Amino acid sequence: MTNLGNSTTPSSGYVFDDFGSGYQYWTPFTMPAGGGVVTDLYVYIGGDGVSFTGDLCIWGSTALLWSGSITFPSDGRSTGGQGWLHLTVPSLYIPAGTVNLGVWAGGNVVWTYESSGNVYRSNASVGGSPTTLGSGTSASNALGAYIVYTPWGAYINTGTYASPTWTAGPVYVNTGTYASPVLTAAAGVYVNTGTYASPIWTPAG
Repeated sequence: MTNLGNSTTPSSGYVFDDFGSGYQYWTPFTMPAGGGVVTDLYVYIGGDGVSFTGDLCIWGSTALLWSGSITFPSDGRSTGGQGWLHLTVPSLYIPAGTVNLGVWAGGNVVWTYESSGNVYRSNASVGGSPTTLGSGTSASNALGAYIVYTPWGAYINTGTYASPTWTAGPVYVNTGTYASPVLTAAAGVYVNTGTYASPIWTPAG
């Protein structure tokens, strides 16, 4: 399995947003070629002196792909004064491209931010529940947020014979004809990413 996002506990300072319930906060990342199946989501954040129920969220470029309810504990305004919120994700496949990780806040929030990157804030979901992303307001206070996923795709050696570097790449099958091919992302195809003696069968599409 592989991490995507800011998986190191942030330590660059803290910020609080006392806008109340219904705001969405997110930081964008890029899923590599081949995509992957997500099993866990982590966000470093807490309630600003108050506990409430909110959601951890995964979006594509704009669409909400998954969200799960969780209790935000009451945390203090200090660098490192919050903790990792974690939810198990039910094997969500995300294709290559933009993936946004963050939260739908049920109250005022506080978080310790990363040394680089941006966070975006939107009030499009105030009074409701997690929804698609709008343009949002940007600030240089990136969330500590990451997913744990299993890469999909065939593995190609982009290194050398002596020092192989196995890189996931997409797999396509022709669902058309020889004369008029239609290349479709493969599903249900497995490739051996282990060895002949100890095979590891990995989804490849």
